[in-house]
Amino acid sequence: MSAESTVIGVLIKDVDGTFQDPIVNGLLNEASKQGVSLLFLPGHDLCTKHSYAEQFNSVYAYAKSSRIDGILSVTNTFNAHQTPEFIQDMLERYNKP
Repeated sequence: MSAESTVIGVLIKDVDGTFQDPIVNGLLNEASKQGVSLLFLPGHDLCTKHSYAEQFNSVYAYAKSSRIDGILSVTNTFNAHQTPEFIQDMLERYNKP
């Protein structure tokens, strides 16, 4: 019987694109080396009035799942226009390392 793998939730805006591609590939490579699983939670910019932003961002709520052991936030991809205090407050709500 094998032990369950550690699961890290990755908060990111999209998983493709010229900015995200090297980040996603680097995360996948390192996760493989470390023996952890990644669960990508691709949303949209926070606090935006773009069409369907609220629906896109509902995926971030899944990071609160008890099946996720930790959070990695690629904040520049979805929080680029927010203050550090806003980002810290958002991440603290997950109550995860």
